[in-house]
Amino acid sequence: MYCNWRIAELKDELKKRGASFIGKKDELIERLELNDQNNIYVSPECRTDEDPKMKLPKTYQALNSDTILPPLDKTMIRHYLGYTEKKMNNIMQLYESRILLTVKSSIVCDNTYIKGTMKTLPNEVDVVLNKSGNPEASHCKCPAGSGTNALCKHVAVLLFGVENMVRDKFILLHEDCTQNLPKINLSNKSVKPKKPI
Repeated sequence: MYCNWRIAELKDELKKRGASFIGKKDELIERLELNDQNNIYVSPECRTDEDPKMKLPKTYQALNSDTILPPLDKTMIRHYLGYTEKKMNNIMQLYESRILLTVKSSIVCDNTYIKGTMKTLPNEVDVVLNKSGNPEASHCKCPAGSGTNALCKHVAVLLFGVENMVRDKFILLHEDCTQNLPKINLSNKSVKPKKPI
């Protein structure tokens, strides 16, 4: 029914229903069809024009080897994201290319909130881990990461970084040229003073 509609029309209809209107055309159509099947309609008073956001803590601390993190592993990441082995390998290569700029964490009650920034835009990613290490919610500013259950590559890269920190106590971050001190090449030859004439 909605296949012939333009994207603007799909978004307007989703706005009327109070549903998220961010995503690709296929996702918008699927969201409208699910709303039709389940008779979901939000009253105009409850409606907002913004995409739903996660409730995040105000303060974060930089992630380091002393940070206490829940036991996250690759199996949990694979179950949360629903990725195939090939896609997991592609995400791992993206993580190893040092796309992550910073990673911060905050512990509130039993949940650990992780905030990461990426080298490429959009650059902010948020993930919530429960005390057993399972991801509960995620959000990214990219079109694929809207809502509170983002499954985009940015979320996957952040989860791989956190898993690497849990397992090996280090994380691969992007390095600028000014972060490493220059190495001066000193030769082993000693300089002999010249004899006076």
